[in-house]
Amino acid sequence: MAMTAYKEAMNSGKLYKVMEFTERDPHYREYLQQIEEYNRLGYSPEAETAKQIILRSLFAEVGDGAYIQAPYHAMWGGHHVHLGRNVWIASNVTVLPGAHIGDNAIIGAGSIVTKDVPANIIAMGSPAKIVREITPDDDVHYDHGQSIADNIVTLDQLQQWE
Repeated sequence: MAMTAYKEAMNSGKLYKVMEFTERDPHYREYLQQIEEYNRLGYSPEAETAKQIILRSLFAEVGDGAYIQAPYHAMWGGHHVHLGRNVWIASNVTVLPGAHIGDNAIIGAGSIVTKDVPANIIAMGSPAKIVREITPDDDVHYDHGQSIADNIVTLDQLQQWE
């Protein structure tokens, strides 16, 4: 059964048995297996490379360094969703088809992205709204102007405290 038949059933406004369509579509199981693997992978450099490969197979476009926090779920993948470079999507985010998320954007946990998110933006909520722009100052300060350099703790410092 073609994917178009499934889409026609979805768009008809009538009731339909989703499993009748999904069980017959060979691509559906492949999507589910890829998503399951993405969620199982750890956080080693090798796992991050594997996650990038999986994302590139599921989305229309994925920029280098794009990351989706597991658990990640999708229905039919995100072939109409475009992720820019260094995008970070927190857990339990829903991105609707056709959305473009710009380079370096951050999407807060639990958000529903209904339209495009520009580059260098933090967006969150339901529907996701722009909270603020990400600026060069974010590389130097955090939490209302506190210096990152003055407040960062190294592993060596933590071990000294033990």
